[in-house]
Amino acid sequence: MNAFAFTRRTAREIAREAPPAAASAAAEVVEAVRAGGDAALRSYAARFGDPAPREVTTAEMLAALDAIPRDLRAALERTHARIERFAEAQKAALREFSYRTGGFAVGQRLIPLDSVGAYVPSGAHPLPSTALMTVTPARVAGVGTVVACTPRPTDVTMAACAIAGVDRLFVCGGAQAIAALAYGTATMPRVAKIVGPGNAYVAAAKRAVAGACGTDLPAGPSEVAVVAGADADAEGVARSLLAEAEHDPDARAYLVCDDDRLLAAVEAAIERQLATLATATVAGAALGASAAVVCGSLAECADAANLLAVEHVELHGPAAETLAPRITCCGALFVGAPAAFGDYGIGPNHTLPTNAAARYASGLSVYDFLLVRPYARALEPEDDVRADAALIAEAEGLPGHRAALLAGARQSIGR
Repeated sequence: MNAFAFTRRTAREIAREAPPAAASAAAEVVEAVRAGGDAALRSYAARFGDPAPREVTTAEMLAALDAIPRDLRAALERTHARIERFAEAQKAALREFSYRTGGFAVGQRLIPLDSVGAYVPSGAHPLPSTALMTVTPARVAGVGTVVACTPRPTDVTMAACAIAGVDRLFVCGGAQAIAALAYGTATMPRVAKIVGPGNAYVAAAKRAVAGACGTDLPAGPSEVAVVAGADADAEGVARSLLAEAEHDPDARAYLVCDDDRLLAAVEAAIERQLATLATATVAGAALGASAAVVCGSLAECADAANLLAVEHVELHGPAAETLAPRITCCGALFVGAPAAFGDYGIGPNHTLPTNAAARYASGLSVYDFLLVRPYARALEPEDDVRADAALIAEAEGLPGHRAALLAGARQSIGR
């Protein structure tokens, strides 16, 4: 009998689980930073054992870029190019336009945000990939100023920030960094929008500051649902589950399958692979809190995956791969490949909705950094437009609207 065994649960039971409780603690930090500014940032850094908050100079970032191994620098630069290409294709799919209707010229303009804050986690592991993922689409969109925050900057993270084009980089992390970006301090600028993944406290802090600035989406802790048919490779399934689980003890890695024999084989493979995995303590804790969802058919597996609405869905095995058109509710879908390819920059962004937010949210993209501004310019407003608008205003009991509509139309026509 295997030492490792998944808890069996239904997708509906998992979907009803509450996310990690962090809202009250994060709200306390946010309020302290809003009121205390830099002093609060220094206090929290000391309490959590983080480096003292400071700004990293451009010279430091460029020195880090020169210091990292050449092959790693080349890999970062190639990955940046892939992410940039995808963001440019996204931007090209959204366009400005104008046309005439009812005596007006109407259309939309695309206006980049003037400032963005990118949160780059670096708790147990440095994440230069996140610097590339959050900053690159902002630059493609044309954002004026890109500020990045990370609690423990390593050379490789600073190098990635330099490659992606960060304007200002600060040593600051956790909920306190989110608050500083949202409200500004004497040393850290206030930004229009905050993007980037993080732990439960970072996610809760982003919810707490929403309104003071824009935020992208609930992104963290990480999740995967591996949908596997009976013909899937158990070792490959296990690798994918462990890859997700090693992020964080709060990460979740679900196996969704329709075959008890495959489940047993995957559990045995996980046990073998955990024995040699350097991150086994973290991965084991995450898998222990995860679950297997055993369904009656592959069609039911697809339904279960949609109900879970997790960050990543992977389809393993030829039979499961046919389910791709049925998977509609996830941050990103990977067919025949582990989500780790998405983590490291084949193009689409790895900042994705978690905690079932895939039901209503998309992953980070160039669109998060653009404002779509509609406009209307009066030429010679036509009688039916004026009459229709006046009738609707009257029906809504708004005579001031009606008067403005009629007066505005007459003035325009009289020019």
